[in-house]
Amino acid sequence: MRPLLSAAAAAAVLLLLLPLAAGQRLRGFSYQLDCGAASSSTDSRGLRWDPDGPYVSAGSARPLSVQGLLDPALASLRAFPYRTNAKFCYALPVDPNRRYLLRPTFFYGPTSTAPPVFDLIVDGTFWTAVDTADDVLAGSASHYEAVFPARGRNLTFCLGVNPDYTKSGPFINALQVIQLHDSVYNATDFTGSAMGLIARTKFGSTGDA
Repeated sequence: MRPLLSAAAAAAVLLLLLPLAAGQRLRGFSYQLDCGAASSSTDSRGLRWDPDGPYVSAGSARPLSVQGLLDPALASLRAFPYRTNAKFCYALPVDPNRRYLLRPTFFYGPTSTAPPVFDLIVDGTFWTAVDTADDVLAGSASHYEAVFPARGRNLTFCLGVNPDYTKSGPFINALQVIQLHDSVYNATDFTGSAMGLIARTKFGSTGDA
């Protein structure tokens, strides 16, 4: 497997003009969690990543011994056991009057078998199924993004075991929960829906960014 490219090399245009530039502070209740990490770290963009332990009570940390990783947040993961229809949840304090971008990242590392497939559930509502098989073959991480309104003082982000997919427990490497400015998507009705990423394309550039 070839070395994993930096997550930032996949695109130069962010879905929401996120405040993720080096040295820029995150807004309000925002989180950058390095899942399975034992301590905080700072990446090459100046972003601080904190351990996920305070926000989840299940799962076990597992380091990844993959050479050439450019994103330190992918050097570990949190793995959860396989229990039929079980949900393993992060509980994150939020502002109930705000909208949040959720961006979980998954990188299973080298494997001779198919990686687990599982569900993502936000505040009790099914979001999407995570299937990283194609990205694993390409040596890449898998990123999922969507915008959700906070419905209370805590946002729950859960990984759900689904026996219809595989017989393996879910996992996660990183979780970003970013509070958006009030002007972002302020005309969008989030009462009964969310907004998800379909594709991201960079324009006017011939190299990685």
